[in-house]
Amino acid sequence: MLVTAGPTHEPIDEVRYLGNRSSGRVGVEIARAATRRGWPTTLLLGPVPDLAELGLHGSGSGSGGGGRRGGMEVVRFETAGDLETQLAVHGPESDLLVMAAAVADHRPARAHAGKLRREGGPLSLELESVPDLVGEFAARRPATGGRRRPFIVAFALEPASSLEASARAKLARKGVDAIVANPIETLASDGIEATLIAADGTSSRPAPTGSGVSKRVFAEWLLDRIALGPV
Repeated sequence: MLVTAGPTHEPIDEVRYLGNRSSGRVGVEIARAATRRGWPTTLLLGPVPDLAELGLHGSGSGSGGGGRRGGMEVVRFETAGDLETQLAVHGPESDLLVMAAAVADHRPARAHAGKLRREGGPLSLELESVPDLVGEFAARRPATGGRRRPFIVAFALEPASSLEASARAKLARKGVDAIVANPIETLASDGIEATLIAADGTSSRPAPTGSGVSKRVFAEWLLDRIALGPV
């Protein structure tokens, strides 16, 4: 199993970056739940500040806090480009990919050397689109036994008012097998109020509408749904 989690940081210069407020908690809880079930698991983890807070204790190995932690292999990344590289390495050998990372939609067209100084006037940044990592990966999957591998669960973080419609559109556009529709209002919170939507249009929830659950409970529920077969 392969799980991605956390934000991306896209450099503006050698000091500053464009990022987002993703804590990485949902993806980490999913990876930990898979490990508890004995599933061989690799976690691709973005630049979150405190591994101990996420329950990833231990010294690990490699740069940036990678290595084995709690029975899973943790591989760190910083940028969308880093994550794209790691997906190419680890994705083809996986049976299941849960793409919970909050990947940037745009990044600076170039990173400035050194540190940009305040010169007394406005500063403009030229941004370029980041490739659709999960969509491009999904399109390259080989078909085995009539099904494409790995099975891919993507995430859609959208305002609650347009959540389901946006998630269904994203599901079709990216060509994945299922998508977790997650209200933007739960970003960086302890709980989650999510809906799992399958490619056949069916949907399910771990709790009634308006009732959130902890991210650990959600992780266990999601893997239960996946273990039962097509969601």
